[in-house]
Amino acid sequence: MIYQIRCSYCGCYMGEKEAPANKFALMMIEHGLTVESHSICEQCKQHVLNDIMSYADKGGFYDDK
Repeated sequence: MIYQIRCSYCGCYMGEKEAPANKFALMMIEHGLTVESHSICEQCKQHVLNDIMSYADKGGFYDDK
């Protein structure tokens, strides 16, 4: 079965992969839906990492109490 890979954040198409069929995927196809798997594209990855680093630089991960 072929799954489309999309970015979990922005939804951009990232390619396809072959994986075993399962009941859920077969039911999606039966209802005319696309079977998808998710990852994160390079742009979104950088955006998320920048947000994390910005938060960490401000001491956001540490409890000073």
